[in-house]
Amino acid sequence: MEEADQILLLTLGRLGCVIPEGITSVADVVENDALVPICSSCLRVIQPGDAVPPPLCLPPEMSGRFRVGTELAARLQAFGYSRELGFHQFLYPAEQDTRAILKFLVDRMPKTLEV
Repeated sequence: MEEADQILLLTLGRLGCVIPEGITSVADVVENDALVPICSSCLRVIQPGDAVPPPLCLPPEMSGRFRVGTELAARLQAFGYSRELGFHQFLYPAEQDTRAILKFLVDRMPKTLEV
């Protein structure tokens, strides 16, 4: 599965998403709280003219973290994400959910950026 994760993350990077340094697997994404920055970066590529781009990190206070997680979940659902999704997938990510979110983002990224 790790090789598939590497391909998934490399593909996102090639399509314009910023992948934090040292992230090579979905386990790394989960362990390093990198899902929000990766997801937000992808959403900025998918909708570059968005008047209010998604935040690139979670704020320190819990109310702000809840708000950002809820906002990201709503944005993904607006793009057609059909699995159960809420703030908890961003605040307390699990590998299986994270992998599904990243695969969904690959499908939604503009393919014209592919190198």
